Amino acid sequence: MMEDSVVHASFVANLYKDNLKAAGIGTGNYGFNVALPAALKDGKPHVLRLRVKGSSTIIGPSKTITCAVNQYQGKLEYADCAVIMGWAWDRNFPNNAQTLEVVEGNTVYATVLANLYQESLKTQGIGTGNYGFRIATPAALKDGLTHQLGLRVKGTTVLLSALKPLSCPVNEYQGKFEQADCNSVSGWVWDKNSPTSSVTVELMEGNVVHASAVANIYKENLKTAGIGTGNYGFKITLPATLKDGKSHTLNIRVKGNSFVLPNSPLTVSCSSSARQGGEIDSLIESLEIQPDREEHREDFTLFPNPTSGIVTARFGQITGVSKLSVVNLVGRTVWEMQLLEKDYLAKQQIDLREFPSGIYIVKLERGSKTKSRRLVLVK
Repeated sequence: MMEDSVVHASFVANLYKDNLKAAGIGTGNYGFNVALPAALKDGKPHVLRLRVKGSSTIIGPSKTITCAVNQYQGKLEYADCAVIMGWAWDRNFPNNAQTLEVVEGNTVYATVLANLYQESLKTQGIGTGNYGFRIATPAALKDGLTHQLGLRVKGTTVLLSALKPLSCPVNEYQGKFEQADCNSVSGWVWDKNSPTSSVTVELMEGNVVHASAVANIYKENLKTAGIGTGNYGFKITLPATLKDGKSHTLNIRVKGNSFVLPNSPLTVSCSSSARQGGEIDSLIESLEIQPDREEHREDFTLFPNPTSGIVTARFGQITGVSKLSVVNLVGRTVWEMQLLEKDYLAKQQIDLREFPSGIYIVKLERGSKTKSRRLVLVK
């Protein structure tokens, strides 16, 4: 195959063509089919002739072709608030994977290499079929606005297929208020648009917020169900104010949002505070809590204990960096502070007024040594 004196390709004409056989032209095995050389795909016209190799014989009339450098095809097939999918290839270079951009006007939201195998493309005769892509929907598109998305070949102005509209809320909450009794309330919640972030929830009765918690407890059943990392559970100790012998209708709401968890409301009716007070008194005796006074003979004391919310920790000389912390009975740290080196007897006030009544452990960590004191909080 020649252009003037330039040979662009050589090939053997040995393909069977039935029309040749029918016309009485020998065996019919005289056809050829050859891929157009890349050198001819430059956007310019080329006049091509066929010559029998090793001779000056020209076969038939010339043919003129003009081929673009690239022949892109593709489609933005699907876009929702979780995933964007599609495909693209260059017909002139079927073995090359194309780098694509998800765009809106001149704004590029994502860049992706289209090299995933799609059986449907292969079946349609589109090259190798290795031209698909799939990406998570970028967070920048989750702003409550409608976006008109296009698919562009990187480094070109070529837009593939029609624009596709997409509108995603800033947050997409899912969850459930699972359980409420006289000990605690629990459930789970996540933001599907921000699966690595933890959501803060509020325990509500009407417009009154009784407690709040971060939903970050791991739940195996969520992970198994394909719900992100599974770290979306919460458990809140039932506040003492709700233990008054009356019925309380409770909701769980995402903090700073109007989203209320499905299965809300749940109702609890728990024993009065007087009965709770008796239970706590018994617990105080059984734990042999230190007396409600400053005690200077020990190097780590709490007073008052029991406390209604404000307690002072007294500790001796601090060498190096130490840590003072408060842990609830399920092992969660609810308060902590780093203590810098001091050369005198030190005090630190701890404010637990936002936490529910119950037993807490106050820990003083000095290097590899830890001292603990039990503290009763009674509101």
